[in-house]
Amino acid sequence: MIGRLFGVVSQRVPSLLYRVSLMMKPQVVFVLGGPGAGKGTQCSKIVEGYGYTHLSAGDLLREERAREGSEFGQLIANYIKEGKIVPVEITINLLRKAMEETMQKDEKKFRFL
Repeated sequence: MIGRLFGVVSQRVPSLLYRVSLMMKPQVVFVLGGPGAGKGTQCSKIVEGYGYTHLSAGDLLREERAREGSEFGQLIANYIKEGKIVPVEITINLLRKAMEETMQKDEKKFRFL
C-alpha cells in the first residue's frame, strides 16, 4: 500500500513541479559589458557551473532578421545597417519569447543569463 502511494506521488511530483515553474517568473541575470569584455566567456562558465540558459540579445536579433517571414526582420536589418539600437520593445519581445519556449521545453530551465 505504501509502495503504491509512493509510486503515485513520485509520478505526480514532476507534473506539479512543471506547473509551479510555469507560474513562477523566470530568474534573470543580466550580463553587461563592452565588446570583447568577456561576457560570452563568463556566461559559458556560469552555464556549465550553475545550469543557467544563456540568451544573447544580439544572437536573437540576428536570428530574427534572418528568419523568413519575420515581422521585424527588415526593421532590425535597417537599424543594424544604420548603426542604431533596435527598439527595446523588439529586443524584449524576442527575449521573452525565447524564455517562454525554453521553459515549455524543459520545466527545470527557468534561470537565464
